[in-house]
Amino acid sequence: MCAAAIFIGLPGCAGYHAKLPDTTGGCGGVLAGATVTIQYPERSRDPLSLTSLSSALSSKLVITGASSPGGTDVTIDMNRDASKLAAHSEVYNLPRLATGTFTSTLTLYSNVNQTGTVVGTVTASDTVSCSGHSFTNITLAAKAASIAVTPMTLSVGDPATQLEFSVKDASNAVIPVTPGSAIFNGTGAAATITKDGLITPVSAGTIQVSATVDGLTSPATTVAVKAVSPLSYRVVDLGIVNPVSQGKALNDNGLALVYSADGTQTIVVNISTLATTPIGPKFNIGAINNADLVVGYSGSNSFYYQGPAYTPNNFSGTNRVYTANDLGNCVGATTGLEALYWDSPTAVSALLGSVGGDPTHWVQPTGINASKVICGNAFYLTQFEACYFPSPSTGQATLLPQLGTGRSAAQSINDSGAIVGYADSGSGEYAVIWDTPTSAARSLGSLGTAGNAEAFGINNAGSIVGADENAPTSSKAFVYTAAKGMQNLFDLCDGTRTGWQLQLASCINNHGWIYGQGVLGAAPHVFVAIPNP
Repeated sequence: MCAAAIFIGLPGCAGYHAKLPDTTGGCGGVLAGATVTIQYPERSRDPLSLTSLSSALSSKLVITGASSPGGTDVTIDMNRDASKLAAHSEVYNLPRLATGTFTSTLTLYSNVNQTGTVVGTVTASDTVSCSGHSFTNITLAAKAASIAVTPMTLSVGDPATQLEFSVKDASNAVIPVTPGSAIFNGTGAAATITKDGLITPVSAGTIQVSATVDGLTSPATTVAVKAVSPLSYRVVDLGIVNPVSQGKALNDNGLALVYSADGTQTIVVNISTLATTPIGPKFNIGAINNADLVVGYSGSNSFYYQGPAYTPNNFSGTNRVYTANDLGNCVGATTGLEALYWDSPTAVSALLGSVGGDPTHWVQPTGINASKVICGNAFYLTQFEACYFPSPSTGQATLLPQLGTGRSAAQSINDSGAIVGYADSGSGEYAVIWDTPTSAARSLGSLGTAGNAEAFGINNAGSIVGADENAPTSSKAFVYTAAKGMQNLFDLCDGTRTGWQLQLASCINNHGWIYGQGVLGAAPHVFVAIPNP
């Protein structure tokens, strides 16, 4: 940036050096074989150089009538290598120039390769002699006339956020320049700010922010940082019924799956109204997606029900359907425990394969995301291990990286490909996340003594739920976020938690609603914990 200003030696940008041929005895009126070395400062941004054009990434120098022979114009294109953030030098070759005094014009552009918006021009007289160049009568006309930082409001706990700014010319028209053209400065303790404009909230209050582009500094803009009340939940009782503890039993539309108290039927519950709709026999495993499609199996028969009518339909053949993504792609297994995939509930099933192609290492799929990445568990004679299929057409499963030498399980996958479950390190079972299918298993921590926890669900925001059997109280359901770590769900609930033991949280939707099971009074109940506004 400030590439053109560098060439003509404006203050603070860089140096200009001409490597000349041997001119002993004169040059015969021609300067030939010279090069120009431009010293670019670090990041090509120098806040002390108020005349440098930080918005310029390339320039074009035209020396009128200076070529020799011919007397035509000489044109030199110069590009600042934006990938080189450290200070460095670049060398440009000069053509043969006639000696004399010529008019030169430098045009500066917002993008590389002399493209984008013209952000300034420089005119000068260029006197060429046998000993080099001499620029005089230098006039810089920068196009930027005003800078403004975009106000914003942040909250304590928000991640680092990029500040935005605008540059306008004298006619109040916006000049599009690269984000790196601005150098930011902030005054106040509510947030920290880097010179590149990354602002991180620290505490409630305000910070005054300004930006400098092409030597112009914007008026101070106020960025407000709000305090955040601790997240709390209200507990909604779904009644003395049995939970659907496997599969995705809660969707983003506020519908949940439960089993009737006598364990004979599968029921859809509208959490807002607590209206119930019995839809069929009790599933062994079931799920409801965000299109209100319910899938599951009972015995050797699999069913699907499309809301709101929930008319029963059978999958073809004898098989076991476990879950579906929001596109209606389904996974399950044959009665012989071979993993299966369906492109839709009406499609013909396809075998997914096993681990390493070994048929004795059969796989039970547990989740499928929007990209059709499938997580599951590979079963062996003595233990089982978490695994995944990169796609339904992969042909075989790959084991997830293990936390130790013991068993592991994958229970849920979100649309970013993060997988949660548990892994045995050899000294205990830990709730873990695989940030990607190839990432190492990472422990989520514990509520009490480490070693007996499992994660069951993850949403697209990365919030995770599960249970920690070693928690110091009988309320063992947990919720995990990157900002807060693992927390006891009971401790986060308001007065609606009275009388409850929240024993297990099995899934969480994209609104942060948590589905689980517990005890109310002395009876088992299913609950949904909903974040308070």
